[in-house]
Amino acid sequence: MRIGLEKWVHACSPTRRYQLMTSNIVECVNSCLKHTRQMLITVLTKFIKDMFQRLFHDCKCKREAIEFCVDHYKTNVLVEGYKGPFACVEHVDGVL
Repeated sequence: MRIGLEKWVHACSPTRRYQLMTSNIVECVNSCLKHTRQMLITVLTKFIKDMFQRLFHDCKCKREAIEFCVDHYKTNVLVEGYKGPFACVEHVDGVL
């Protein structure tokens, strides 16, 4: 029994997928370490540790900046929403 790709594949792309550029963490690290291949192993491990610490620190700083901006924006939206005039509204039973 022959069924088409559309029946059993989760995602079917009609394009030629072998011409797409792919990237992964190994290729990225290899390109960063290209100039360190002739160094001693101790220097190489220190370089890798420093590289990842710098990367994770930068990502953390960016994430915190985004969180601050989102919090600041939410606060401003809430304040703007409450700037209008307030009026007392009676309860349904007539009790305030």
